Amino acid sequence: MQGHVITWLFFEDCFLGRYFPYDEQEWKQGEFDKLVLGSLSVDEYLAKFNELVKFARFRMERPTLIFLAAKFRMGLSEDIAGYLVGSASRDFGTLVQQCRDIEDLCNSSKAKIADTKGTNSSTSWKDENFAGKGKDAADFCMCS
Repeated sequence: MQGHVITWLFFEDCFLGRYFPYDEQEWKQGEFDKLVLGSLSVDEYLAKFNELVKFARFRMERPTLIFLAAKFRMGLSEDIAGYLVGSASRDFGTLVQQCRDIEDLCNSSKAKIADTKGTNSSTSWKDENFAGKGKDAADFCMCS
């Protein structure tokens, strides 16, 4: 191949074709297509996303971070995605941080609720903040 320029994409296609059978590539593509947050934490979801993204079918054109952010957002649970409506960043790194912040907020709300359920005082945190409103803190944090 003297005198021929070998691009990274060409090398990658040749390498994958030889050492990573096509049916396995298709399997990984399917995993990426179906990937959702589910019961994973945001960091676990991100790790799986990063593991599988290299098998996605856009090797001929490298995806933009905006595209990756949109794909990441599509796999989020309704709990987190509901908080992002209208405010989700198109920047991948910022979006991931927003998701982590929402997850932390929801987890701290759950912990606060759990702490108050065990108290024997006549007025609990729930009673003080939601008395007469017919709601509890879980109604305001979609992460219950």
